[in-house]
Amino acid sequence: MRERIPSYTLTREFVRRQSAAGDRGAAARVFGQSPLNPDVRSWYRGGLGEMEVVGEFGMLGAAWTVLHAVPLSSSTSEVDHLAIGPGGIYAITTRNLSGQRVHVLGGTLRVDGSPTDHIRVARDEAERAAASLGKALGEVVEVRPVIVVIDPASTSRRPSSVAVLESGEVSSWLLGRPMVHSDAAVARIAAAAGSRATWRDCPLVDEQAESPESDFTLLRSEVDAARSRARGWIVLALVAVLGALGVAGAAILDALSLR
Repeated sequence: MRERIPSYTLTREFVRRQSAAGDRGAAARVFGQSPLNPDVRSWYRGGLGEMEVVGEFGMLGAAWTVLHAVPLSSSTSEVDHLAIGPGGIYAITTRNLSGQRVHVLGGTLRVDGSPTDHIRVARDEAERAAASLGKALGEVVEVRPVIVVIDPASTSRRPSSVAVLESGEVSSWLLGRPMVHSDAAVARIAAAAGSRATWRDCPLVDEQAESPESDFTLLRSEVDAARSRARGWIVLALVAVLGALGVAGAAILDALSLR
C-alpha cells in the first residue's frame, strides 16, 4: 500500500486528454504559445494543486503516515489520501474546482451556486475506511472526512460537519489537531493501514499501467518554457515600441527647435 502513487487517476486522465489534442506547430513553439489544450487547462491546474497537497504531507514530519489512493472494500472508489498521526485518522478527498466559487454551510458544499454531494461522499468514504481499519485492528476506529478544494476562484466557509480546506492549508490544519493517539497507537494503525489485506483486493497502481507522472512533469516544463518565451517576446516588443517613441520624440523636438 505504501507504494501507491498519489493523484494517479487525475494525472492519467489529464495526460490522456492532452495527448488527444495533438502537438503545436513550429511557429507556436517559437512565439511561446502554451502547449495546453484549452479543454484541459482546468485539469492541469488541478494536477498542480494536487501536487501542492502532496507536498504539504512532507511537512508533517515522521509522526505522521500518509497513504495514497487507498482502495475501499467492496467498492471501486478510493480515498485520495489517508493521513494517520497523533491528531487522528483522516480520509482526505481532493476536488478539482478550478476557477469555480465554493460555498460551504452545514452539510452542503455548493459549487457556483449548485449543491453537490461532495460532503456526503466524503463521509461515506471515511466510514468505509473506518470499517476496514476497525476490522483489521479488532476495535472501533474513527476516521474523519476532510475535503481539499483545488484552485477555486473563491471560497466561503462556515461551520460544517466536514472540514473543507484549500490546498496550502493541509499540513498546518493536521498539525493543529489535538492529540488523540499515542506514538505506539499511530504505529499500530499505520501498520494495519499499510497492509493490502486490510483493503479490497486491488493491484498496485504501478502494476496496472505506466505512471503518467513523467509525462505530466515533461509537459509542465514545456508550459513553463512557453510562458517564459512569450514573456520574452512581450519585453522585446515593449523595448521596440519605447525605442520608436524615443526616436519620434527626438525628431519632433528637432523640428520645433528649427522653428
